[in-house]
Amino acid sequence: MIVPLSVMVGLWIVSDKLQIFGLNQKQQYSIKWNKFFFISALIAILASMSGVYYAYYSCVFFVFAWFLRNFKKGSFANKGTVEPLLLCLISLITLIALFFPTFIYQMQHGYNASVGGRGVWQSEYYGMRLIDLLLPITSHQVEILSNLRDHFNYLVDASAERTSSSLGFLGVIGFLFLLMWLIGKNLSQENSLLDRTIKKFSLSKNDQNLISDLAIFNFLLLLFASVGGLVMFISISFPSIRSHVRFSIFIAFTSLFLIGDNF
Repeated sequence: MIVPLSVMVGLWIVSDKLQIFGLNQKQQYSIKWNKFFFISALIAILASMSGVYYAYYSCVFFVFAWFLRNFKKGSFANKGTVEPLLLCLISLITLIALFFPTFIYQMQHGYNASVGGRGVWQSEYYGMRLIDLLLPITSHQVEILSNLRDHFNYLVDASAERTSSSLGFLGVIGFLFLLMWLIGKNLSQENSLLDRTIKKFSLSKNDQNLISDLAIFNFLLLLFASVGGLVMFISISFPSIRSHVRFSIFIAFTSLFLIGDNF
């Protein structure tokens, strides 16, 4: 699965590990060897080979990491601002190369509008909803949870894909903790939930920074891919990519990664 690798690259971007452009002894810009960048470039290629959706989602994640990295640095003009965009370009070029035979066929025979036709409204219907992340999956083995899901599906006419986007028990704990972490970071009381958590689990400064990065990623993904979210600005121009509920896999991984790494 490409999602863990893409998240790892995003964390590398935030921690400023991908710089390949630097000054040489003659004070001229040159390309330097950086294993993190070239591993990331390979992952970007693998993301493109995983399908349109995950190439798209990985690029969005890289851009989020780029914004977060520059906000933490306090400037968009510092070194290290080009490399994440290069990864997106590498992913895009690979994706175009993979679909080049399809483009040639469509140029020769035309586009079949009756197959795979998409509308902007479908990005709303197949978008990610917060409640679907928290509810159990359809046909849950526990009858009361299965009935709860079925009742909600009946009320809102949920698509089959959205009903499978549940984070699960541990995922929900991690997801809610990351949201509370963002709120707790703005509290200064020594007895706050955030401070008590840090002391109880003996979280180092690096652990705290990692959790903060994951929390911001989770919030940005939720803000972007939810129904009526920022993704609609892209969907208006590219309605063919509609099932934004698939972004829930990134949220699920960051939530479970929090649990696995710290608790």
